[in-house]
Amino acid sequence: MSRLLTRETFDFYLSDHSRRKRNAWNNRWGYHKAVVNMLKDVQFDRVLELGCNAVSIVNDSDCMYIGGMFPQKRHIENKYEHNAIDTPWPMADKQYDLFIALQVWEHLGGRQSGNHQKAFAEVMRVSKMAILSFPYKWIARRAKDKNKGHADINNEIISQWTLNAEPFKQLVVRPSNHRRKILFFKF
Repeated sequence: MSRLLTRETFDFYLSDHSRRKRNAWNNRWGYHKAVVNMLKDVQFDRVLELGCNAVSIVNDSDCMYIGGMFPQKRHIENKYEHNAIDTPWPMADKQYDLFIALQVWEHLGGRQSGNHQKAFAEVMRVSKMAILSFPYKWIARRAKDKNKGHADINNEIISQWTLNAEPFKQLVVRPSNHRRKILFFKF
């Protein structure tokens, strides 16, 4: 059995959510699938995911989250109830082969807070590889959208947040009406 997320597993995890939330999450399968495809030929053992509240890419990963609750349908062996902006993280150097954070980096505080850079330095310390996805060049149509921090994230901002590290692979996907930029790093 594959450790990687499948569409069937994705749908199962979301089945206990409200209809409105399921519809919103269905649009996310496209970039989840892109990450799964990136990982098909990658060797890894221990995995840490940040923000895997609804679904994780690797079914036996350790999860660190920022608030919220873990879903009822998953047994999560190692949970770190730790805010990613609080450094250092409670993990040993290179404890993980792979770190995954999909569509959560923009939630680590204001753009100029320095939290993104501190957290990425921790990613490089605790893992050998990382995959991160970002909202990419979204345009805020309403003031409330701009305040959520998803709008106007471009290559320059992503580069600042990731300490100008050069990704091994990168991909822009548009699974719905919003683009996502996926970066795969090897440290």
